[in-house]
Amino acid sequence: FLLTLWNTLYFFTTYAVIDGWTPAAASARPVGERPVMDRWVLAELAATVRVVDTALAAFDATTAGRALAGFVDDLSNWYLRRSRRRFWAAGDTPDKQAAFATLHECLVTAAALLAPFTPFLADELYDDLVRDVDVDAPDSVHLLDFPTADSAAADDGLRTAMAAARRVVELGRRARNDARIGVRQPLRRALVTLPDAQRAGWTQVAEVVASELNVKTLELPGTAAGSVRVRLKPNFRALGPQFGPRTPAVAAAVTAADADGIAAALRDSGRATVAVDGEPVTVTAEQVQVIEESLSGWQSASEAGYTVAIDVEVDDDPARRALSWDLQELHAGHVQQARGRRQLGGTADPAPQHHGRFAPRRGTGRGGRDERASLAELLDLLGQRGEQRGALRRRRFRRGHGAQRQRAGPPRADHRGPHQHRGHEQHGQADGHGEHPPRHAGRRCHVRTGARPGRSACG
Repeated sequence: FLLTLWNTLYFFTTYAVIDGWTPAAASARPVGERPVMDRWVLAELAATVRVVDTALAAFDATTAGRALAGFVDDLSNWYLRRSRRRFWAAGDTPDKQAAFATLHECLVTAAALLAPFTPFLADELYDDLVRDVDVDAPDSVHLLDFPTADSAAADDGLRTAMAAARRVVELGRRARNDARIGVRQPLRRALVTLPDAQRAGWTQVAEVVASELNVKTLELPGTAAGSVRVRLKPNFRALGPQFGPRTPAVAAAVTAADADGIAAALRDSGRATVAVDGEPVTVTAEQVQVIEESLSGWQSASEAGYTVAIDVEVDDDPARRALSWDLQELHAGHVQQARGRRQLGGTADPAPQHHGRFAPRRGTGRGGRDERASLAELLDLLGQRGEQRGALRRRRFRRGHGAQRQRAGPPRADHRGPHQHRGHEQHGQADGHGEHPPRHAGRRCHVRTGARPGRSACG
């Protein structure tokens, strides 16, 4: 997860430099007034701080490390991915200020939590995030007090709702994949079924789910009736040990029972009652498999009481929205390029004081030396690295392609006679130029002549 954390730092410092954002000049709103994604990630940060602090106090480094790694993964793969457009937005909006302040707080706290595990990396993160923009800050992350959980940011209800939202998103993507409809194709609506315990905070995260699944309308009915057909299948291996010779009768009763009612009971309590020869019998979720089959025009995916059914009918309006999506992506790319060209043109924008390891250093460093740099240097550096990676890939391709042609071609003739083989060089005999052939050359003997492995066909 260290590489993920480093890439997150690189993303933050790059856009902080471009927009001239610094913690001292930040004007973010209080936590309770920020967007739901900010409130969620700060609630996760507070919970992570509690877990890490408690675990380290008990000398349980494994639990602390796993909690920190999980938070970094959530920060990068959910919060940052869902919030990228906020950093790309033009102008200095309150929403962008909140995004910068939230991500900065998460990174600084993560660096402090990471200090006992990777002291030098944590100090480098702290330097890039704090010391280079605040000369009065402590000289090292190891001189800070260990982080404490922010009680104002704690929100277990929102954390539970977002966990349910992420599970719904996973099922929605599965349904799209089964229907072979890409996420870029907008759909008219989706039906979501949740366990009762997860419905309370759904309104806070419904918009996030709709945006992630790219659906116009997201409905939360009591059941998925109308989009799926429920069928019950008895699990004989689970029924047999409990009911013995009555297993066939219980299985027949399960098959003939009201599928929707049994499925709802199993989803809510894990148990359901069926009538077997006039006698009520209780079956569990392990003994009955609930199978949901999508009706025509719908595609569904279900797991552990969650169901997502998407309307797969596509008309002209969603098609136009898909085209609009692509145009917006193209426009955003051109805007970013134009902003880069504007910086390259040497405009009179104020030089921001914030930077990261790979971002251009601006302002005055600790040694009093002027370390101003332009965005052109950053772009040149990225271009050079791209060229180096491209050259490395081409060399690897040529080397692999040459090795394939050498393996496919006939054995090369040399001056040693028809009964001598280059495989002898594998045992220390070099050719006339003092170079040894590839390691695989000695394996040609038994492959080409049919000799058994372990014996040389040449002698």
